[in-house]
Amino acid sequence: MKSVVIGVGSEFRGDDRIGLEVVKKLKKEVRNQNVMFIKTQVPENFFKKIKDFKPNKLIIIDSADFGGKPGEFRIIDKNSIKENFSSTHNLPLTIFLKEVNCKKIVFIAVQYKNIKFGSRMSKDVKNSLEKITNFVKKII
Repeated sequence: MKSVVIGVGSEFRGDDRIGLEVVKKLKKEVRNQNVMFIKTQVPENFFKKIKDFKPNKLIIIDSADFGGKPGEFRIIDKNSIKENFSSTHNLPLTIFLKEVNCKKIVFIAVQYKNIKFGSRMSKDVKNSLEKITNFVKKII
């Protein structure tokens, strides 16, 4: 079974980098030829690479505003994601998911506290890194 894990975010926008940090940590801890790790600010740049890999499962980690506590993460059902889902990126998630066309999709939204340009990751979000990483390891 093949999986793709995508950490979406910007290194320069505080808590928005959580997806990148999770993938960075996973790359060090998970050695498996059937898992592809991608860190990006622009997931649509990897459509072809993902399609060519033909994964059974796609896991996306991104910061978002779902009204939770900073650092809290939730699994968002792909069928409940609307065009206007409040992510920190331009391309609506629904379009990305439709284009990738993977059988099993897991979207992990992490509530951000601060996404101002030039800011550091908040303590609340940084403290959730290990928990999110361990969760992703279980579902890969």
